[in-house]
Amino acid sequence: MTKKRSTAEIIYSILNACRERTNKTKIMYASALNFAELKKYLDILVKSGYLKEENEGKNSYYVISESGNRLLQILEKYVHLLHEKEELESQLGDVLSKFRE
Repeated sequence: MTKKRSTAEIIYSILNACRERTNKTKIMYASALNFAELKKYLDILVKSGYLKEENEGKNSYYVISESGNRLLQILEKYVHLLHEKEELESQLGDVLSKFRE
């Protein structure tokens, strides 16, 4: 069974992909989103000032802003703690399952 990612985890993956100037296709693959979902997140992140959009002809490129870098740092800590919590819950579940036998 696959685990549904939180909005914070998705935003983290997008901002992380945009540390260097990149296009939508690369962001889409790095963040494992379909194009419609990616567009929704990119629009919000650009409007909020976390990403900068640069247009060259028909092509759009995205790069993280200063405020986006600050948010990315916060999200890195959050995602790390979230994964640590999940690991601890798994370990605890293993121990507690012995009491149910």
